[in-house]
Amino acid sequence: MECRLATLTLANGNEVLSYSADNAQLDLYDAQKSRIGFGRLSDLVTVPSMFQRLPDDTQVEELGDRIQIDATGAILVADRKTGFVHEMNSMRPDGSGLTVQQFGPVSHPNGAVTPTLRIEANFRNHTLDRAQVVFLDEVDFEAEFLPNAFSFAAPAGTNLLDYRDVDRQQVGSRPRAKVTMGPVSDVVATANSTRPLARPPQVPSAANAGTVKTPAMKRLQLGDKSPEFRVAAWHDQNGKTSAPDLKGKVVIINFHRDYDHNSEENRELRQALKTFEGQAVEIISIFSHRTDAEKAVAYMKKFQLPWKFAIDTPAEGTRYPYDATFTAFHLPRPTTTVVINSSGGVYSAESHNNEIRDAIHAAVSLSGIKE
Repeated sequence: MECRLATLTLANGNEVLSYSADNAQLDLYDAQKSRIGFGRLSDLVTVPSMFQRLPDDTQVEELGDRIQIDATGAILVADRKTGFVHEMNSMRPDGSGLTVQQFGPVSHPNGAVTPTLRIEANFRNHTLDRAQVVFLDEVDFEAEFLPNAFSFAAPAGTNLLDYRDVDRQQVGSRPRAKVTMGPVSDVVATANSTRPLARPPQVPSAANAGTVKTPAMKRLQLGDKSPEFRVAAWHDQNGKTSAPDLKGKVVIINFHRDYDHNSEENRELRQALKTFEGQAVEIISIFSHRTDAEKAVAYMKKFQLPWKFAIDTPAEGTRYPYDATFTAFHLPRPTTTVVINSSGGVYSAESHNNEIRDAIHAAVSLSGIKE
């Protein structure tokens, strides 16, 4: 059996880096969206996707304290009591596929069971294409990783592809690409230097808009202090109210053009209230300055959305009717969900189909809630 040049993969819970010397390419991913990084408890206990919809001819066999699920083209062996996956095999007759084996299960007080050793191997035509060996010496479900938790160097000429902001649900969404002209001591820092949270709205010049062009504002980066809210007024489902007390709290901010933007997002946020009950976590919404406040209040009451919301104010000195708070955050588009940590720093800013779910998981992690 042959073995090709393996790629080097590093993950710290925040980013995942995969380097291949074969083509001098380094791929950078968000750990929350990667199958390698363990961003939350569900990453360790989710049933592999190939077993989520089992065919009618699936066979289940009891093997003592284990259970074996034999679906078409895939086999899974797990502990009957804990669900710990000992083995998963999806090898095809042509000698291609994936095999995973996990050893040394360790039980944790919160009910999770993690492996001490995990071996994953990909084969192609009976040839080992890629292997990954993971040792878990210690697992801390409450640890918070900072962006500078580790560094990874790369040689000159490395093609750096940053997938962290790629919306995989959007056709044509591409990673940022950069070829390093010289040796790089910290790939993540290099990628972050060109990774603003978003592109701020264009400020017109005096010649074409009748306003004085102001200096470009420093783009907000993850970890920066959250800007102040520049809203007109705060409301809840009963009408006008006082501003929420956010000091020392983890805050989920849902920005959108209008109050009735997405019933699924609102449903997920309402369900999350049960998780955050009694915790220092606050959910708020900020709507465009063109939103009708009375209609928004009626909508929030009708659908039992009890968190506070604000109507933004118009941003000054912009050609288009942007919103002041939205502009201060430099967000990529009106539909964006931001998470602020308990120290008031910007922890994440997501704008994609699963942004609410990711924000909730981030808030759970930051607040130390056991999922």
